[in-house]
Amino acid sequence: DAPAYLEMIGAEFASHGDQATADVRVETAAHPATTGLPNPWRVHDELYEFFASPRPSSTILLSLDRHPADGHPGAGESGDSPLAWFRAFGTGRVFYTALGHRDDVWTSATFRQHLRGAIEWASQGP
Repeated sequence: DAPAYLEMIGAEFASHGDQATADVRVETAAHPATTGLPNPWRVHDELYEFFASPRPSSTILLSLDRHPADGHPGAGESGDSPLAWFRAFGTGRVFYTALGHRDDVWTSATFRQHLRGAIEWASQGP
């Protein structure tokens, strides 16, 4: 809850429900962290909700188009449901993903592809 950290990340965690299976939507396919990912990408994980969407200051890479528990559109406290995004911040780059709470997510080739692309992007510098 440190203000400087929240400003850098671009969003603040609000809550999460039980782990759920959801179809993750690739919003920005032309980014190293999302290039080649299935769209939709079905994943079973702990899915975060945020107080406010990072959308005004970030480019959303992955999101949900509905709440996994009730199927209603506009999941999350903010009425938006981003799961991964990127942005410039100061003289650097910020990448955030809310996925990766389960061992089977970490061992999946799709998640590793997502992280590998994010690391490649972040290592390119500002």
